[in-house]
Amino acid sequence: MKDNYLEWAKVYDLYHSELTEDVEFYIRKSTQVSGRILEIGCGTGRVLFPMVNHGLNVIGIDNSNAMLEIAKQKKSQFNFNSDQCEIFLQDMRDFDFNFQFDQIIIPFNGFLSLLSIEDQLMTLQNVRKHLTSGGRLLFDVFVPDPELLVQDGNLLIHSRDLEDPKSRESIIVYEQSYADVFHQFIFAKILMEKVSASGESLKRLYLDYQLRYSHIWEMVHLLDRSGFEVLNIFGDFNEGSLSEKSSTMIFEVTK
Repeated sequence: MKDNYLEWAKVYDLYHSELTEDVEFYIRKSTQVSGRILEIGCGTGRVLFPMVNHGLNVIGIDNSNAMLEIAKQKKSQFNFNSDQCEIFLQDMRDFDFNFQFDQIIIPFNGFLSLLSIEDQLMTLQNVRKHLTSGGRLLFDVFVPDPELLVQDGNLLIHSRDLEDPKSRESIIVYEQSYADVFHQFIFAKILMEKVSASGESLKRLYLDYQLRYSHIWEMVHLLDRSGFEVLNIFGDFNEGSLSEKSSTMIFEVTK
């Protein structure tokens, strides 16, 4: 399977259309601050634009030109003030602004795209530099599931069925993943197949990606080493307590 990120960017919102809990969480938390907010890994604006629609001043950064092209097209459909919503091509490890933020967010496992401890620390230290005194960092990462980590990496699993809202074509989604538990890497593949009403395959889209997962105390250590104070670790987007049944860890930390 080969990477086709430009085509993937075009269907990103459709693939994540059912994901709304995190958006509501980040809006709720962001309304508690009055200054600038930065979203790292804003992608196509899935979280960014709902936040701006709630009257928040948000800057979004991403390192994917393809994703940002979609975001800019979507932004043009809104009547946002220029100082209310801006989008930039920047990397989370070395983004640079000549001002600070009251809150920085990294939604939807964005932190896990950092594949080395050096990159993780570089990002956290850069985030801290860009936060005001008392400013907050909020981010979510998945809790490593032991069963998924040992599943057969050769299995192509039928994940879900979608419908293209424009063409009304059906899209069948398959997923495959393999975990290197020693190095804490996950190698994942997504196959999206467009099919006609008669079941004929019209187009196949592939995406390969890699993540480095972290366990809770490893994450706490990284945050402490980077000069952050942990305020809360939630186990869901309703701000419930983290438990062994949680599938998500949400960190709220301060400078």
